[in-house]
Amino acid sequence: MTPQEEKQIARWNDGLPHDIRVRLVMTGAPADSEFEKFCDQFSGLAPRVRILKKKDDAEDALPAIGIGNGLRYHAIPLGRELPPFLDALAQPSPLPPALRDRLGNLPFPVNLRLYIAPLCPFCPATVAQLIPLTTAGDQISLSIIDAERFPDAARADKIQAVPTLVMDERVRWSGTVALQAVADVLAGTDPSRLSVASLEQLVKSGAAGKLAEMMIRYGDIFPAFWDLLVHEKWPVRLGAMVAAEALADQDKPLAARLIAPLWERFDAADDTLRGDLLYVMGVAGDAALIPRLEAIATGAYGPDVTEAAREAIDNIRN
Repeated sequence: MTPQEEKQIARWNDGLPHDIRVRLVMTGAPADSEFEKFCDQFSGLAPRVRILKKKDDAEDALPAIGIGNGLRYHAIPLGRELPPFLDALAQPSPLPPALRDRLGNLPFPVNLRLYIAPLCPFCPATVAQLIPLTTAGDQISLSIIDAERFPDAARADKIQAVPTLVMDERVRWSGTVALQAVADVLAGTDPSRLSVASLEQLVKSGAAGKLAEMMIRYGDIFPAFWDLLVHEKWPVRLGAMVAAEALADQDKPLAARLIAPLWERFDAADDTLRGDLLYVMGVAGDAALIPRLEAIATGAYGPDVTEAAREAIDNIRN
C-alpha cells in the first residue's frame, strides 16, 4: 500500500456517514495472510470499517473480502482497483430502474465471476460497471478474481485474457463488457439450460430447495441435474439429493422421472455412488419399484449397497 493510497483511504473514511462491516473469508491457504494484512491495514486507516473474520473450509474456496450479500473480492484492491472498491464499500451505484426491474425477480441465483489482473488498464472500469448488478436483488452475486493470484481458478474457467466475465462454461464476455448485454442474457436465460457448474453453485450455496422449485415451475428435470446426482464430489451429490428429496415432497410424479435414468447409471457406479442413487430412488419411487430393489438387497452386491436398497424399500413403504 503506497502513501498515496493510505491518504486516499483515510480521506474516504472521513466522509463516511456510518460504520461499514466487511467480511474477511479465510480458507487456510497461503494467500490468507495477504488478505488479512490488507484488511488490517485498511481498517487501521479507515476505523469506520469493521472487519469480521470467518473461515471457509470448502475444498475450492478462495480467500475473499466480502461486501454485502452479493460481492466478493478474491483480489487485493489496490492501485487502479482501489477507487471502485471504495465506491462499492460506501454505496454501490444503483442499476437504472429498467434494468433493476428486469433483474430483480430472476427465478434462479447467478454467480458471475469477473477475472481481472493488477496491471490491466481496462479492468477497473469493468469492475465499476458490473458491481451495480449486485444491487438488483439477492439472486445475483459477483466474484472479482485476480487471475494472476489464483491461476488454478483462472485455468478452470479457461481464462485467456482479462477482463473476462464468466456466467458458466457456455456464456462469457471478454474485453469491454456492456452492462446491458449482461442484463439481457441474465433476464433471458432459460433455467433448463443452466450448466452443471451453475447448478453446482446453486446447491453449494444451500439453495437445493430453490433448485427443486425451479424444476417444478419448469415441469421437467433439468438435463444438468443428472450430472449433479452422480457428481464426483460428495457435497455436490448431497446437495442434489436434498433437491431430489424436496422435489419428491412437492411433486412426486415429477420426481418419479428421476428413476429410469438413475438405473441407467447404476451398473457403472461404484458402491458409494450406488448407495446415493438408491437413496434417491427410495425417495422418488413407489411400490412398483420394490421388486427391483429387493433383487439388489438380496443380490451379489457389497453390504453398503444391499443396506441402501433395504432402506430405499423402507422409505417407499413408509
